[in-house]
Amino acid sequence: MIGRTTVAIALLLGLAACGEKETASGTVKDDSGTATYKLTEKDGKSTLTVKTADGSAHITSGDGTAALPEGLAPYPGATITSSTRITGDTPEKGGSMLSFDTTDAPAQVVAFYRTAAQKAGYLVESEVKAGTMEMLVAKNPGKAAFTLTANREGEKTSVNLLGGAGS
Repeated sequence: MIGRTTVAIALLLGLAACGEKETASGTVKDDSGTATYKLTEKDGKSTLTVKTADGSAHITSGDGTAALPEGLAPYPGATITSSTRITGDTPEKGGSMLSFDTTDAPAQVVAFYRTAAQKAGYLVESEVKAGTMEMLVAKNPGKAAFTLTANREGEKTSVNLLGGAGS
């Protein structure tokens, strides 16, 4: 299995080239194997493909869509600040990372996603409140899982929603 170091190096190299319009590609080798990577950018959409002996991953950012776990919708009125989808060779290998800002309180955001998660078949595993931060963890057995953190920062709430497939 390709080492975490190899994949991390390929990702860092790809991210370093994100501001460029050209395609970047290369090969990274370490004691655990070889990874090849290719970064393409077109119309503000960046795609990083990493291939190893174990399979491949595609990381897509900036395509204008909200990368969300299965069955969930974007938060109403939110401003998306970052959206990344990760896909693999099979549906159970993938995930998403979505960041957005809203003027609503963290409790409102958590309530929205708690209700949406339950309607989509997720089971709420935990909720945490600490100071101005609230967190929700939910799992849809065999399909997906997500962790949402909402933190109040002045007049806005910054939210991160991380989802994984096949959890």
